[in-house]
Amino acid sequence: MTLRWVSWLLPGYLGTEWLAEETSFLPQACDEGERRRHVRCYRRGVQQLILTSWALHLRGPRSRPPS
Repeated sequence: MTLRWVSWLLPGYLGTEWLAEETSFLPQACDEGERRRHVRCYRRGVQQLILTSWALHLRGPRSRPPS
């Protein structure tokens, strides 16, 4: 799947978690068109996702907001 390469670009365990969350929707999609639209939607935000994830990761745990 094309979303898998995105998970490899994310820091640490975030890639695994992100991929699991995104692919959990795909089996629930009613048809192939809906699945394609879902994947396309996430592809649009990939650059921002990667930049934000790495920025937070490199700042370290002191700067992260509490979960």
